Amino acid sequence: MACVTIRLCGALSAGSVSAATITVDTLVDTDIVGDGICTLREAIIAADSDSAYHECPAGSGTDTIEFSVTGTAFVNSVLPDITESLIIKGPGFTKLILDGSSLYQLLSFPGSGAGESLNIRGVKFRNGSGFTGGAITTGGNTTLITNEVRFRNCSSSYGGALYMNTNS
Repeated sequence: MACVTIRLCGALSAGSVSAATITVDTLVDTDIVGDGICTLREAIIAADSDSAYHECPAGSGTDTIEFSVTGTAFVNSVLPDITESLIIKGPGFTKLILDGSSLYQLLSFPGSGAGESLNIRGVKFRNGSGFTGGAITTGGNTTLITNEVRFRNCSSSYGGALYMNTNS
């Protein structure tokens, strides 16, 4: 297994647009109303829709999804696309692992316009698998910023761990 380390540093500023912080408080990957937890899956939906979703508060502008837990989160199915600028803050790549079980791509950010960005900090992506980008795929005219991020055993037909489509 090869390990690739990418360190692209950038500001974690959300800019002048009002934004929300959505806290993921579990490693479980579910989408169940009334279970008392905010999962990564639910947080992405809340951030994208700018509406509260199950136990996750509403997003607003360039939101921050922040993890209050440590350990390994196994993704049970493809996560929803991230459709607008987003910051994902983990507690550190040695403390938080997103694992696709060699079955699922971990994040997809097709973007919907120029100037959108996905900013990820403090997460390890492991065992991601997808046609384009085993860990992360991005669309054209988007920016991917990573800081303290590691990729381990992520594979795809195109792009290995990362695939940045500049033709969309």
